[in-house]
Amino acid sequence: MSERKAIPDSVRWKVFARDRYTCQYCHRSGVEIEIDHKIPVADGGSNEMSNLITACVECNRGKRDLPLAPEGYIWVKENNSARMQLL
Repeated sequence: MSERKAIPDSVRWKVFARDRYTCQYCHRSGVEIEIDHKIPVADGGSNEMSNLITACVECNRGKRDLPLAPEGYIWVKENNSARMQLL
């Protein structure tokens, strides 16, 4: 298992700017967002910008192991399950 290292502030701000301060799961903006790893650190993911995206707190804390939805789709959570839906 990989050791979790802090994401440098300079990288963190570049990811926020790149993703336009928008959740990459539900595509909301104007909500509290944080950095998420596409490939979790526990699965060997790194802190490289290519492995980092922005996620709102609700999506990041509730997604568990859901992958990033393909372009044009979002995850919709219903009754302890999730499904993809076209935007």
